[in-house]
Amino acid sequence: MNSPVNKKKDKGRRLWLYFFPAFFLAAAALLLPILLPSGAPVGNGGQDAGLVVASAKDETDKMVFPLQRNDHFTIEYTHSVDRAPVCEYWRIDESGRLVLEMFENETFGAGLGDQMGTLATIGGRQFVKDINLEMERLPLRIGSISDHFISPGRTLQADTRPDIQPARLLDAFGDGELVYIYHVQ
Repeated sequence: MNSPVNKKKDKGRRLWLYFFPAFFLAAAALLLPILLPSGAPVGNGGQDAGLVVASAKDETDKMVFPLQRNDHFTIEYTHSVDRAPVCEYWRIDESGRLVLEMFENETFGAGLGDQMGTLATIGGRQFVKDINLEMERLPLRIGSISDHFISPGRTLQADTRPDIQPARLLDAFGDGELVYIYHVQ
């Protein structure tokens, strides 16, 4: 039997399950630029220009995509809790920072919500747009469930760089490995 006290506890638990991931993501977005060193990206010493995905262990470059300022890319993955596909739309701005413009998802699972932007339906698909979160370096934990892919040159409208194929990050990095994504000019 569900008493009013138990119902209140259940509602509080449900709110906590949605609030905590959103709070954690917002806090991480604010603190990461402070905690991570800015300035020149680490790794290749500027030899290869482009979007770099480097291991955080030794910061050696493992993947470099020939993207320049104002180019776009997506990071696609499976949400590790809901097992639903997510697609993040990124842009490299004029100063070389990575800018999360929007993301697409099927459900608002743990950590996915519209707190950082505006909820929109585009072509029958669900998006959170107008995020405009800027980062010097994006930390990303690679996972076998999430199975991250980077699609250089992809925008919502089209692939602007069909000459560059999408890349599966698990092909270059180990399960559970932390990588940094950043731009080198």
